[in-house]
Amino acid sequence: MEFVPGVAHYRQPVYRTPGVFAAILHDVLYCPANNVILTEQGQVLAESISTIPRPEYLDHYALSARRIERIRGPAAALRSVHNQFYHALIDNPPRLWALGHPALAHLGTIELLLRDGPTPLEQYILKGLRPPNVVVRRLKRRRLYRIDTFVFVSYMNRRHAAYLDAAYLETFRRAFCPDRPRRPRHRIYISRAGRTRGTRRVLNEPEVVAELERWGFRAYLLEELSYEAQAELFYDAEMVVGAHGAGFANLIYARGAKVLEWFPSPHVVPSYYFLCKATGNLYFRRHADEVWRDRDFVIDLDVLRQALEEMMSSQRHGG
Repeated sequence: MEFVPGVAHYRQPVYRTPGVFAAILHDVLYCPANNVILTEQGQVLAESISTIPRPEYLDHYALSARRIERIRGPAAALRSVHNQFYHALIDNPPRLWALGHPALAHLGTIELLLRDGPTPLEQYILKGLRPPNVVVRRLKRRRLYRIDTFVFVSYMNRRHAAYLDAAYLETFRRAFCPDRPRRPRHRIYISRAGRTRGTRRVLNEPEVVAELERWGFRAYLLEELSYEAQAELFYDAEMVVGAHGAGFANLIYARGAKVLEWFPSPHVVPSYYFLCKATGNLYFRRHADEVWRDRDFVIDLDVLRQALEEMMSSQRHGG
């Protein structure tokens, strides 16, 4: 087993979550194109980049925008540099939740800074998690904003480690999960058939789906479902199988499911292992023999059958 670069420290016997904090910063520059904080010298505050604080991901042209507008009242950011489905559902929402903490009540109304307004997924998140003291403020892309009072909230998780706080998960589930007992009945195969070449597509997917159907699975293109429908589906998940990808972020709605994640190469990206640990799902993984971790690959059907037999015989937990 090989960890992807930058996460080998997860081999340690005990994983400790980062300490979440909020800092009140005064007279800072904010770049809405990158969702980062700048110093007066134009340097980027690394902690504001994302759970992957790598400056090469930044739009450096936007960092040098000449036009600067002022925001006087308390303001905060939701997004990071990375705002694809996984980051928008797992990394960013705890920052919104934290703005409702009693320790910030003295600030009054806090403006949530969103370039071009909220995306459909952010609208979904805001509907369920927005504290009453938070209002959305739309920003423009090609300018900087000088903010008198900026509420910086750190990230609850680390790079490739989606272990979320139990109190936050309870709030999230009350907001987005169905208000009824779970009915573990869905055996879900997460298809990546609609993805572009070289993005962990399963090259023998028709054969894989045919085999999984014999075990009671159904293939889903999750991007064709509404966010509400994805929550309903995974809330009642019994088993989930698929190639490593953002669709597994929906495990935040599940509990007690058995999960099989397939990697193209020997490299492990442990995001969903940690999410399963946090949410009470039982995690399994298998690997193909590609060299590159994002390459399209073939699933060995014999290995698939053995993995399914192991999952079937394992003790379901959670509830």
